[in-house]
Amino acid sequence: MLTAPPEIWGLATRRAEVISRLATSATVGHAAAGTAAAELGVSRRQVYAMLARWRAGSGLASYRLRTRCTAASTGADVNGAQAENISRK
Repeated sequence: MLTAPPEIWGLATRRAEVISRLATSATVGHAAAGTAAAELGVSRRQVYAMLARWRAGSGLASYRLRTRCTAASTGADVNGAQAENISRK
């Protein structure tokens, strides 16, 4: 089973709260994206990228847990590992 340290999970949860709130709007302007970016400590561009992934249905926990020092940088297939873990149960 995949786990995450509490601080990583907290960050993921916070991002999900902010991005899901933005996703309820049909369009997200620069002001709303800028506010979200300031809340999350990321760039407005990153907010739009997270929003696009969320709307595409790829805003899964596996994405939320990726950081520069984990699966994204090692090339590990987190989604595949989750699928394998789920299929074993």
